[in-house]
Amino acid sequence: RAHLKHRQATQEKQLKSRAWIARSTWLLCLLTAAQFAVAQPYPDKPVKLIVPFPPGATMDSVVRLVGDKLSAEWGQPVVVENRTGAAGLIGTAAAAKAPADGYTILAIANSFAANPTLRSSMPYDTAKDFAPITLIGSTPLVLVAHPGLPANSTAELVALAKKEPGQIPYAAAPGASPHMAMAWFESASGTKLLFVPYRGQSQAQTDLLAGQVKLAFGNLPDILPYVKSGHLKALGIATAARSPLAPEIPTLIEAGYQGPQWDSWYGFVAPAGTPPDILEKVAAAVHKVLSRPEVRSELLHRGLLPVGDTPAEFRTFLRNTAEDYARIIKQAGIHVD
Repeated sequence: RAHLKHRQATQEKQLKSRAWIARSTWLLCLLTAAQFAVAQPYPDKPVKLIVPFPPGATMDSVVRLVGDKLSAEWGQPVVVENRTGAAGLIGTAAAAKAPADGYTILAIANSFAANPTLRSSMPYDTAKDFAPITLIGSTPLVLVAHPGLPANSTAELVALAKKEPGQIPYAAAPGASPHMAMAWFESASGTKLLFVPYRGQSQAQTDLLAGQVKLAFGNLPDILPYVKSGHLKALGIATAARSPLAPEIPTLIEAGYQGPQWDSWYGFVAPAGTPPDILEKVAAAVHKVLSRPEVRSELLHRGLLPVGDTPAEFRTFLRNTAEDYARIIKQAGIHVD
């Protein structure tokens, strides 16, 4: 019996020793894996930039410029993917469902902050499904007309619109900044125009140049070449002062329409749950890129003022902008669904 007890005790000790070794090995593997994960640089593979609007517009060109510079900065490919449709909802919804690992970044514009008020239902929640990264920059809007429209100033446009209510067609993507700007202008001037919706500003501009629509708000860098060539007429710029890029264009304030400054802004967000340190790294990299003299000069030449703020600052910007848009949308009675 004594021998049997000794044998059982020895076996129990051996089992406990093996269990301890197994647990220690498991913990060591976990620690090693965690240390390895932390040690991995970001990014260590291609990064996707989703643009939820068609190619050719200001957002697309700005994102591609920044993406190229980020690729050089990181030593990894930065791939721009245009996922269009439903005024930006399709691409944005796809980004919301992407892994929150920093390898999918969404480019956003004004409609991102306006859609929660404009639409009764959406396939994502802007506040819960995304984490702000940085504001890239902004460009002013200009009220432009086709040469065939018999109005050469804001005052003449208002007079014509009051004479022909609901007859002058204007182009805009639903919920985009040009759409809200035109709705505000209608309210401020006491006019009624004919809204013709487009999937994106590039298509709207194409039809404006062709004369299929007669009026639009456009981004300054997009429309300025056509204004200078005589293919479009600039009636007023929606800023507090005239632009140094086009000092000949009067402001809407000069025409007597005091109101918000309308611009198109662009930024980056990531799927909610993306690690804060990655958000900070991306924001810092964008700020570094935007601070380069050649990049800043190129963007300013295009009419865009570079920013490159922090995730916390961009979060505040988005919250305040959404509140401002909600007030304007409700006052103007804008609906897109």
